[in-house]
Amino acid sequence: RALFKRLPRLVQMSLILRRDSSGIPLLPHDLEAERILGRFVQQELRSRRKSTPNSATFAPRFHTMELMSNAPLPSSFDCAYGYVLGHVAGALVCQRSTFYVAGCASMHKAPEEWE
Repeated sequence: RALFKRLPRLVQMSLILRRDSSGIPLLPHDLEAERILGRFVQQELRSRRKSTPNSATFAPRFHTMELMSNAPLPSSFDCAYGYVLGHVAGALVCQRSTFYVAGCASMHKAPEEWE
């Protein structure tokens, strides 16, 4: 019940009023779960800050893939990019490296020339 009260009003109303044919609640199609989660973390840290003076700060950054993910099949660029990121991520795991982000540079060139 406490979690439900913390949800945005639009989500609350959607969970109560909108149902699919099998009776399962429908969420808004434009629901951005990462923003809600970020808001929950901010609220929790704010409440902890009152009792702990040196608590951490939190400034979330969000990126939506909505407009970028509407193609039915991946392009050759998507496949090459996924392969490179997977290869880098695998190398990081093998080296037991943590807190790294896989990435590549020079992506305006051919995939063979990416760094």
